[in-house]
Amino acid sequence: MRAFKVITAAVVFASMPWLMGCACKNSYACGGKVKHTQATAMLTSSKPVDDMPNAAPGECWAKCFIPPQVQTVSERVCVKDASERVEIIPAEYEFVEEQVCVKPASTQLIEVPAQYETFEQTVVVEPGHTDWVREEAGRCATLTGQPGGAAACDVFCLVSYPPVEKTIMAERMVQPASVREVCIPAEFQTIRAQRLVRPATCKRIEIPAEFATVEKTVQVSDGRWEWKKVVCERTTSNDMFKNVKTALRNAGYSPTNAETLEDADWAAIKKYQTDNRLAVGALTIETLESLGVSNQ
Repeated sequence: MRAFKVITAAVVFASMPWLMGCACKNSYACGGKVKHTQATAMLTSSKPVDDMPNAAPGECWAKCFIPPQVQTVSERVCVKDASERVEIIPAEYEFVEEQVCVKPASTQLIEVPAQYETFEQTVVVEPGHTDWVREEAGRCATLTGQPGGAAACDVFCLVSYPPVEKTIMAERMVQPASVREVCIPAEFQTIRAQRLVRPATCKRIEIPAEFATVEKTVQVSDGRWEWKKVVCERTTSNDMFKNVKTALRNAGYSPTNAETLEDADWAAIKKYQTDNRLAVGALTIETLESLGVSNQ
């Protein structure tokens, strides 16, 4: 018989307000059937189960065993200590041709004169103007009406004179004077010289230690009992069992093809829980979540 304690928050008993529901009687959540006497003992007890969880109505809980966690570690054992030897490597030289600067690069400032061009330009020699011009006396009538008589009046005409222009040759600047900086490259000379390629060194050659690998299993945590939220029997269905078995197969385990959970299925669930460091002894909610199966 599996070692567990289960409570469910599905029913409230007036005489026992500390216990909301019943022990996991014939529940799939507990990995099989539980004797009716055990369930009855839990329901008729006048004291609450030790460290009972604070369950909400409708929840089912089981006290499951979390196995001791172990892991296999590899330990290297030294079978021969490390050592070293010193090797002297002489210097290495080579003859190379290299360029030596005999005159460094410099700059020179060159004055660039201004540039001009010749063009034709029309200038006004005399501006246009108007002036009063007296008419000839012959154009006016005399006082007597006879030739040679005195003029009847002085007649002036306002005459407009156009400006007097002249075309000349002129110069204009098209580019101002400037200073240009010219780079004079450096001058080099090729010589043949001896060059140190690698200085003499002392090479320490480490001879590594020799190890043998030993594997051993160590326990990283103790086993313990904990309350875990489990699947209530009233919420189980064949579809849920089918999904659990499918997830187990996908994870590399071998459940049966039956519609319900058989002993072989519980063995696969326990193996999965143990391998994944989950609580063992019931179909817990954390197991469903780890398998990716919905609790609906």
